[in-house]
Amino acid sequence: MAVDNSLKVVIDEQILAGIGFKRDSDGVWVDDQGKRMEYELTVPAEYADWSAAAENVAEQLTAFGIKTTVRGVTFTQHPVEVNQGKFQLAIRAWGAGNPHPHFSFVQDFFTHNYVQAAEGKGMNFPLTQTVGDLGELNLEEMVVASAEGLDEASQKETVVKLALAFNQLLPIVPLWERYGNNPTLDGVRVTGWPPEGDPIYKNSPYSDNFVIVMILDGRLHPVAR
Repeated sequence: MAVDNSLKVVIDEQILAGIGFKRDSDGVWVDDQGKRMEYELTVPAEYADWSAAAENVAEQLTAFGIKTTVRGVTFTQHPVEVNQGKFQLAIRAWGAGNPHPHFSFVQDFFTHNYVQAAEGKGMNFPLTQTVGDLGELNLEEMVVASAEGLDEASQKETVVKLALAFNQLLPIVPLWERYGNNPTLDGVRVTGWPPEGDPIYKNSPYSDNFVIVMILDGRLHPVAR
């Protein structure tokens, strides 16, 4: 997961002031109930890129007035604690690289939520929500329906509603995208690699891997000996 200094946390100070929040004497924001905005952000300790992102975000939030400290948790234990709901803020792989949006919505709404979190209720985010002009939505049913059948128009309609709902509710905040580093050496053992920019490379190396797809459709093949 590439992290650089272009990662910016954008928070509108006027929005917080408009809902009754104010800064304490030391610059930390206090909510409308008088509670200081101080949080712990957990991250898998051994993931150098995730840890760097956590430090980056914590520094930006703290500088803004939302005091954030980072705690590293052993990578095998971290998803367990997230699924148990033992966190205030946590960095996880909340998205999914797959051509069909269904899988990203599963990762966003199900994986670390009560729907699939084996060890507990996770973030415990209710999936029946009232969302602006869309009205009351059952997001669990919609995520499942988004991949059902072969009616592309129907799937698109459901996916658009899910995207609008996600953008309004923001149960998670996307920080960055992961790009796979996948070097190839054409013509030594394997040949047939399409040029850079071919749409097949939009497939994630972690799901519908483009190498596997190209082996199946015959584009990649062994070099003749």
